[in-house]
Amino acid sequence: MILNILFYICFIVDFYFSYKIYEFIKNIYDLKNKLNLNNCIIIYNKPHESFIKKISIMIFEYILNEFIFDINDYANIIKKIKNKQTINIILDTYGGEISSNDILVNFINDSKIKINGYVFKKSQSAGTILALISNKLYIKPEAILSPTDPQISVDGETYSVKSIINMCEEKDKNYISDKYLINYYENKKLHYENMDLINKLLENKFKKNISKDKKSHILYKLTSGDYSHHLPLSGHYLNKYLDVNLNFPKNIDEIFKIYQIIS
Repeated sequence: MILNILFYICFIVDFYFSYKIYEFIKNIYDLKNKLNLNNCIIIYNKPHESFIKKISIMIFEYILNEFIFDINDYANIIKKIKNKQTINIILDTYGGEISSNDILVNFINDSKIKINGYVFKKSQSAGTILALISNKLYIKPEAILSPTDPQISVDGETYSVKSIINMCEEKDKNYISDKYLINYYENKKLHYENMDLINKLLENKFKKNISKDKKSHILYKLTSGDYSHHLPLSGHYLNKYLDVNLNFPKNIDEIFKIYQIIS
């Protein structure tokens, strides 16, 4: 009797997990088909999860390798989009490396590709730049962008370049080590290059008849480095200053719903 019960329990558990695996893989293929039909890719951060989760991620990325890219994988993103006239990009990222982002942004700037960017949850730091470079930006009211001030690693710790600039300017330069002094001058370049880039990108995004003060306010918030790097700037907030779309096309909504279930 007990053996029979155990047999049926094992059978049910086995059936349940088999069904879940089938459902998971089916959803991945549904997502792949929808991404393909809608000329769409997803840029995200490669997750770091438990061993079991890593197996599902491997399956997920293997099937979707043509349609989903880590934000730092600029070479394959460029390879995917370079022959496109228009591309839809769903952004779901906390950000990425400065060098990778610069290469991708420069490629997009120099190309004639028209990009529709979609932010359902987050596109922060370097992801914010990718959102702002879109010809049309769709963002949910509760989704967030964040400041774009560059972050660099010094002795294994990550700092805002503006913080390092401020520290060096408060000290007597004769007492600053050569390493930090070189960092200071290099960081000033990064800081002003970022301000210049965002200023150019926002010129095409500002709402009509917006005041000069409001333009300065949003530019300062994004680039000054005087705010926390992860300060959340919601779609609802950004809509006061920028020409963004808070309502999403139905086909892109459907894609994200599947992505959210399996990612």
